[in-house]
Amino acid sequence: MLRLSGKPFEIVSVSVDTEREDLVNFLKSKKPPGLQTWDEKGEDNPVAELYNVHHLPAWFLIDTAGNIRERETDPGRLAQTVEALLEPKKTP
Repeated sequence: MLRLSGKPFEIVSVSVDTEREDLVNFLKSKKPPGLQTWDEKGEDNPVAELYNVHHLPAWFLIDTAGNIRERETDPGRLAQTVEALLEPKKTP
């Protein structure tokens, strides 16, 4: 994940756990990158509603302008996704 530091993106994950301890245990074991949101309301929490989260895992790659560039992509391909977004666009 160090390859992603300094890139113009933030990773935001949305938890719909109703028990905080469940989320804490997950974060300790998986150590996912980025920001993690949580609200005890589970699937009814405001962030889950805002980002239209209906299944897990749910994470979003947000650029510096606040635009969602990718959502719910395979976490194993995160670095590859960021690198592809940073490549200059080729014009024909």
